[in-house]
Amino acid sequence: MGAEEVAFGVGANLIAAGLLRIENITRDALRDTFREAEFSAELDDVETIFIGELQNQVAEIDSQRDTGEIAGVVERWDSVVRELYGLEEAAEVDGVDQILFSSEQEAVEEISAAIARAAGFDIADTPQLETDLMAAVARAYRNAIEECPEVFGDSIAEQFLISSAIKLHDRLSDVQRKLDDLHRRFSRRAYDLHPGNEAGKQRVAEKVRQENPHSSENVRTEYVDRPELKDVADDESLLLLGPGGSGKTRSLVELVRSHEGIDHIVYPRSVFQNPEQASAFVTERFEGDVLLVWDDIHKANPEEDNTVVRRVVEELRDLLAPEHELHILATGRIKQKDQIPGDPDVDDGLWRGVTPVELAYLDIEPLVQLIQKAVDAYEVTVSDESRRAFLKKTLDSEPTPLFVTSVLENAGEELTEEDVEALPETAVEIWEKGYQRTAKEPRRALRSMKTLGELAPGSVFPKSLLRGVYSEVFDGPEADFDQPFQKVLNEYWLFEAEADGETTYGMHDVKQAAVEAESDEFLLDRLSTFLIESQEQYFRYVSPPTRRVIHGNLAKRAEDIEWAVNIARTHYNYILDHIDEEDEVTLFNLGVLLDEEGETDEAKRRYKEAIEADPDYAEAYSNLGVLLKQEGETDEAKRRFEQAIEADPDYAEAHANLGFTLLSGSEYAPAIKRFETSVRLWLNAGSIENVINDMGALTTALEGAEERSRAIECCVTALGIAANAGLSEDAVGWAWNYLSDNASEKPSVTVRCAGVETISGRLNVGYNLFYLLRETEREIDGEYARIADVAVAAFHRLSEAGDENAETILSDVDPDTLSDAAYAVYSYLQSGESDRRTSDEASTQEFAPYPFAADDHDRRIANISLDEIEQRLFDTLLRQLREET
Repeated sequence: MGAEEVAFGVGANLIAAGLLRIENITRDALRDTFREAEFSAELDDVETIFIGELQNQVAEIDSQRDTGEIAGVVERWDSVVRELYGLEEAAEVDGVDQILFSSEQEAVEEISAAIARAAGFDIADTPQLETDLMAAVARAYRNAIEECPEVFGDSIAEQFLISSAIKLHDRLSDVQRKLDDLHRRFSRRAYDLHPGNEAGKQRVAEKVRQENPHSSENVRTEYVDRPELKDVADDESLLLLGPGGSGKTRSLVELVRSHEGIDHIVYPRSVFQNPEQASAFVTERFEGDVLLVWDDIHKANPEEDNTVVRRVVEELRDLLAPEHELHILATGRIKQKDQIPGDPDVDDGLWRGVTPVELAYLDIEPLVQLIQKAVDAYEVTVSDESRRAFLKKTLDSEPTPLFVTSVLENAGEELTEEDVEALPETAVEIWEKGYQRTAKEPRRALRSMKTLGELAPGSVFPKSLLRGVYSEVFDGPEADFDQPFQKVLNEYWLFEAEADGETTYGMHDVKQAAVEAESDEFLLDRLSTFLIESQEQYFRYVSPPTRRVIHGNLAKRAEDIEWAVNIARTHYNYILDHIDEEDEVTLFNLGVLLDEEGETDEAKRRYKEAIEADPDYAEAYSNLGVLLKQEGETDEAKRRFEQAIEADPDYAEAHANLGFTLLSGSEYAPAIKRFETSVRLWLNAGSIENVINDMGALTTALEGAEERSRAIECCVTALGIAANAGLSEDAVGWAWNYLSDNASEKPSVTVRCAGVETISGRLNVGYNLFYLLRETEREIDGEYARIADVAVAAFHRLSEAGDENAETILSDVDPDTLSDAAYAVYSYLQSGESDRRTSDEASTQEFAPYPFAADDHDRRIANISLDEIEQRLFDTLLRQLREET
């Protein structure tokens, strides 16, 4: 073939995408270079290498799907090329002269989509296949590029307008690294991406409804309109909060279907359990508004304070252009509201622009509608009398859609008044009764489902895997599995869902909670053996991300049990050896385990490997820094902490670790800055114990920098925070010690601290501080009046506790210095009756810091309870502390 006949085919396009990206060469110049070059055979070789490697990659995808569809299409490569170039089926593919891709990522996406179209798939309907295909194409592409220098020789550099073969090698190596990163991100993508059109919204709504175990209960029942959502705009971002079974998911489904003004939809899968998985978003090209749809966000990773939700929201907002907006539709359980990051009630920060809506228990009108629809859907006979009794029972117990459906799913053919009268109070109790009625083998099937559900929360599983757990872990007769499995399915314990063309099964977490739990002693070793030895037989239809979650969660469960630590180690290593050798989360978790076991060198190696797999892994940098600091490598430790902060400026622990390292070297000024930052970040995260701990270090740094006044303020603030949070006296002992040593520096603040501590129940602290101050305070700005009020409160608390110091305190109080409210308490303690006094009888009334003291003269103070007075004192003292600091 002559130079003028060279086709700018797939091989040339693979190289061109990398060179356009790296060298900024124009398309026209690159096309001219290919036309003039005489190495068509070499270009064919690149394409051959790519196709060969791609066949190997897709063969594994087909083995998981138990088909040969994808590999068969790759073998018929001309059909893929026709899809890429938009050619008719009968058109020749030789001689095509067109640059298709502007980047490596676009090449991966377009080739994957062409393969799917050639195989007859709509890739938007099969997100797992889309992810697997893109990972396979990226790996094959990378290997083809790796062979380029060898295929073309040194002369390729001149032909591609690059000054030297060495420079070309470096450029192609850079392309390989980009493709390695694409492969890693695509193979771990834990979310589905859909267009924001009507078809995309319908797909996501169906996913939420069918694939999520928490949405299936109302599938048979028509949606009942919720009054809380009556006035919601069709483009409004919402966080739906409510009790379990209150219909949050069904409401979410309807909101997704009706949402307007979006171009893309992101739907995290149940395997999205780690913040580092959010790094895959950088591979996406969002060209418009994005809708994030997330059901039960409180379950994303509660053991890590749900940092995954925060990371996802922040990553998406950072990626969008200023003119585009992130919309959010999410749900969370109201009882786990504290597990949701940020504060949904504050319209700034993480939840800015998102309206929290609480879905309360159903009122009588929607409940009547729901019961009618549910009775019809489940074809249960219910008389009018039974229906009224059912309605009353539901209103008195748990008026939620789940309660209604649970009753009917356990009712049989008829629901009588006697059945209604015998109903438990909650849905979980209904299912607990149902479980007690279940025979041995169906129970074994339910225990198998519960075991898998606990390992991969929110996931659905193929029947083959359930069969394996049933027979291998719980010793059920495998040949007889179908009968008990069908029984629990017919009795509504499980639900069916289609996932990427496969029939899978899931269980609502309320039903899961009703199934008896297995002891770790029984389960861990048997389950570990099954997972390690049965991968080929039972896991062929389970995706790698789900397998990674199952092994990872088993390891997490085992690592906290002394005798099971080796099980944890085994499963972390299994993930790295058989699923993903570069999984940064597993590398990090294994490093933590090794660190706790004292294997420091191995732990450091794993942390470094996690960093190599993900250069933005802040936690890995920080943990590595801690080990280096322990070994005396202070400078290197500081560098690692700084890298952690660069990777994640909001990672409080890295700031704190750097602060402690600086403090140990007497570098007070930079240490102060780090601790101030860590305290702010811990406060934002609601981690009060860490706030108090770092404020102690901040006080030390301020003292070292001779900023004593600020150190005192730091102590006072810590005491106020601790009192509000109800922390123990020991947690803030350092603050009291510092204030005791420096009380004369800021007496007015210190006495308020004594009041807060005394009234909040920390008697010894308040009593001792009162005695420390009473002599020095008597003549300072009338503060003795406040001390006297505190003393009365201290006496009341101490006398109730039977403390021998109570009488001493009361005898030292001068009644003339008391505010009206404190005087009422004082007179009651002296005589058993509260006495009233007018303002002109109180010589120190002007010093009384409690606003209610002057306003309540027309009310009999005797009618104010001691607890009420103390609460007012407490609230006022706290307010004054905040104003002071």
